[in-house]
Amino acid sequence: MSGKEGLKEEALKLYESGKNEEIADLLMNTEEVRSDMEIGIIFARALIDISEENGEELYEGAEAVLLHYYEQGVRNGEWHYQLARACFAMGRTADALSELALMEALSEMTPQAEELKRICAADMERRTSYYSEVQRKAILAHLEKHFGKIERIIPDPSPSVVSADIAVITQTGRRGKRILATVGMGAYKMMIPEEISGFTPSRAELVMYIPLDASEELEAAVCAHMRTLTRLPADRGSWVAVGHVFSNGTPIIENTGFTAEALIALQTDGGDEARVCFFSKDDMTAFYQLLPIYEDEMKYKIVNGIDALVKKLIPFGTILDVVRKNSCEGYTREKDIPLLGREIDFTSGLNIGKYCAASKRVAVEGRRVGFMKRIIPESFMSDADDELSANDSGWLFLSGEESREYLSDPYSISLYRINTICNIDSDIVRFLSLPYGTEVIRRADGELAVKPEEIFSDENGSVPPS
Repeated sequence: MSGKEGLKEEALKLYESGKNEEIADLLMNTEEVRSDMEIGIIFARALIDISEENGEELYEGAEAVLLHYYEQGVRNGEWHYQLARACFAMGRTADALSELALMEALSEMTPQAEELKRICAADMERRTSYYSEVQRKAILAHLEKHFGKIERIIPDPSPSVVSADIAVITQTGRRGKRILATVGMGAYKMMIPEEISGFTPSRAELVMYIPLDASEELEAAVCAHMRTLTRLPADRGSWVAVGHVFSNGTPIIENTGFTAEALIALQTDGGDEARVCFFSKDDMTAFYQLLPIYEDEMKYKIVNGIDALVKKLIPFGTILDVVRKNSCEGYTREKDIPLLGREIDFTSGLNIGKYCAASKRVAVEGRRVGFMKRIIPESFMSDADDELSANDSGWLFLSGEESREYLSDPYSISLYRINTICNIDSDIVRFLSLPYGTEVIRRADGELAVKPEEIFSDENGSVPPS
């Protein structure tokens, strides 16, 4: 027996003997790992077993291999089980439970999966984050100081990684509104990237303004959606800040055209003081405002930044208006991109996704790419099915001249069509099909080159290209 079947049989024999290291050596960098899902699952399982046995951190590599087969894997129980193991080991218990639920929906649960589900459920209960009594009182006092007396608090009906109650404050007068503010999201300290950790609070709460005469149904729908967003940082090991946009391509509020929400600086007469609640000199919670937006407005923000979008939206006010005009209706083209002539198609045959992240040094000022890295998109771990999420290439492009202070500005990096960046610097094209985890730098001689140690290493979870 030869080829894939022979390789598969040999790997299974090694597995029965508990020789996971030999399985990894046998399958590492083979074409079969990239082209046969069953072999890919065997390889991922071996990486997870090695990590559990030896304390090595190979979980991200295992996850990346499994995600390489996402379209096939979602219909395979073993795929979901191994992905759940990897997620749980990396501290993403909510993701692990989601995978086990999908496995259960396929009627493919095993005793091992049932035991992992029990462990995950217990871990979720243990890990639910709550403010201390002192912190919670400080948050409530902050809201009352800057917005007015809290009329009522709507308790979170189903706490998970956080317990997000919602405080309701009514402001009357010429600019009357009902204020909804989460109380509990900030109990979980977000994983802020090191390069901006000195500028971005690790705790956050969300605020949204709705009309005074909003129906109970509208208030309930907004509260439910706000609670969903409060869980994102903990569920995905990520963070939120001004300029972030959330979307899964479907209306965030039923029977409206709003398919996304932007996080903006809190719009209030209280100014900067109202935007942050300090527990101590080094511990604070930021308050960010949610603004529902249309898809055209999201596209405009991606190209022009959050400040430009806010300038368009301010005339409409910041109170939810389910029938407000689309401020960017019909917006389709990318502005302010430094192309010298007609755009050349570099990427249509690459099958890598249409979009990438790039700093404005590259995308707006037209500087050459000095550093590029391919990162597993967060959308792989969510059910997002909008065009942007489904077509995220994972590539990040920097000029290499960006300072830490420059990158601390959330508007310094935005999403662009990857073909547009290729037209600015065509040197990048030959690297685009390389695997997740690849890093490319511009050498002293002016040529771009791959950092070999970055490819398919167990530290960054890369996978070979398909």
